[in-house]
Amino acid sequence: MKTRKLAVAPVAPVVRSDADVFAAQMVDHSPLSEVVRGLEYQIKWAQSELDAWKATFETNPAYAMEWSDSAFDTAAKLEVAHRILKIIQAEHGGYDVAVREVKAQVFRGALYPSHSTSPTTNRMAEARLAAMAEWVRNR
Repeated sequence: MKTRKLAVAPVAPVVRSDADVFAAQMVDHSPLSEVVRGLEYQIKWAQSELDAWKATFETNPAYAMEWSDSAFDTAAKLEVAHRILKIIQAEHGGYDVAVREVKAQVFRGALYPSHSTSPTTNRMAEARLAAMAEWVRNR
């Protein structure tokens, strides 16, 4: 059996100035930026999970609906993350406003749970409440 030698193109070393290295290391690590990055990550994660569920739904709708409980939870986390991020980034918003607003919604949801005649609506309300409670619990 013959072996062939791979042709490898020479690669010139990348020269980086001290300023480039410093700029690359300067990532905002403030508590607020960490919260924003966490929400952005949750949005990306939830969207990818829902895209996977959608693909399952397109191939086998009955199976996807039978096992759609996690889709409710993921959709609620996606919606809540978008909502919180919007509050934080609003002109008169911010982190403290977001925490206060989410806590108020959690208390309101606990005191006055959804009593719709639609089980699906009630399930989504439960998932939203759980997503908000989970976020505010970590604050």
